[in-house]
Amino acid sequence: MLGISFLVILLREGEFHLTHSIFNENIWAFLFIGMITIMMLYAFDLYDFRFLRPASSNLWRLGAAIIVAPIIGIIFFYALPIFHVTPKTNLLVFFVSFAILFIAWRRLFFNIFSTSFKNKTVVWGTSPIAHHLFEEIKNNPHRGYDPLVHVQDEQQLINVLDNHNFHILVIEDILRLPDHLVELIFKKQITTLSLTKTYESILQKIPVASVDETLFIQHVQHSKLISKFFYRCIECLFAIIILAVFSPFLLIIAIAIKLEDNGSMFYTQSRMGFLGGEFMLYKFRSMTEEHKRTNTGTDWTTKNDTRVTRVGKIIRRLHLDEVPQMWNILRGDIAIVGPRPDVFRVENDLKQSVPHYHLRHIVKPGFTGWAQIKYHAANDHDSFVDRFQYDLYYIKNKNFFFDLGIMLRTVQIIISHKL
Repeated sequence: MLGISFLVILLREGEFHLTHSIFNENIWAFLFIGMITIMMLYAFDLYDFRFLRPASSNLWRLGAAIIVAPIIGIIFFYALPIFHVTPKTNLLVFFVSFAILFIAWRRLFFNIFSTSFKNKTVVWGTSPIAHHLFEEIKNNPHRGYDPLVHVQDEQQLINVLDNHNFHILVIEDILRLPDHLVELIFKKQITTLSLTKTYESILQKIPVASVDETLFIQHVQHSKLISKFFYRCIECLFAIIILAVFSPFLLIIAIAIKLEDNGSMFYTQSRMGFLGGEFMLYKFRSMTEEHKRTNTGTDWTTKNDTRVTRVGKIIRRLHLDEVPQMWNILRGDIAIVGPRPDVFRVENDLKQSVPHYHLRHIVKPGFTGWAQIKYHAANDHDSFVDRFQYDLYYIKNKNFFFDLGIMLRTVQIIISHKL
């Protein structure tokens, strides 16, 4: 990317000698542009293998990222002239050149990895996880796997080992392999992978059945010692900035809610927080006052729900009803990123039926989260279980850059009205 930047500069200057003055004059500006471009590509999921396939349904992501990145660049170079260069035509030429090369590279990468560099793979397991994983790698050939067959018992596996050559065997329980199978696999030089670890790596969620609570708790305790103060400072700064930016609109929203049905401006509800504690979550009220009084937290909204007010429809679409949660962040009730807090009734019901569900509370709940950007809203038992698997993945892999990526993708989802 930096190479494209300086090639554009040299072409614009009409010479091919990169002088020290040109380098110093442009290096920080184009490093900044490069950083913005990478952030936008990530925000629009263009580093996600699911969207690598050159299908028309994925073109809007690429188009949006390539449009938004130069807009941000133009704002910083012209409206906020923090750099001492005004690239003008250079900026346009850079993004056009980058778009062409980036599209060509993605197409080339997909074609190469979907036809070559693939390892023939056998999945052995009887669980739904094994079936789901096999279907996932079958539908995404560019991941580097060439699915041969999904076997469900030992005799099937022996037949496959005797009659086929393959490279990878994904096994449900590696530690319980019979000795004669271990010997046969070793002779054929087949790489064995854990089903749960492979599933986690590809689908970016953790099956509930494979959870080791001790490892989860140790991981979270270790990360707290390192980053607790840093995270808290970032959270408070973020909340203050959001409240400051949206402050002109908050009073207008509050008055509009009051005028529509003379009810309360805010909706508050008791939610379960860190380590099972209780706190009050704040939102702008988007439903009728009658629903606010009778809501138990389990009557989820549906499309064209008549309980949603006219003002509520607008602020929900723009996600402005969520802005009062910045007060929850300042109070320390929630973090910017984490599992979304649920009402006590839902939490208590799921604790009874879903193993390890209490692990959601070993980190703070969040304003947004990994499950929110990867999964639709949960409104039944199965969807809550699936959402929980994404929460487990987040808790296990939580770090600053993961959180930053979730925040960027949340912004993209809000802009495209898909959250």
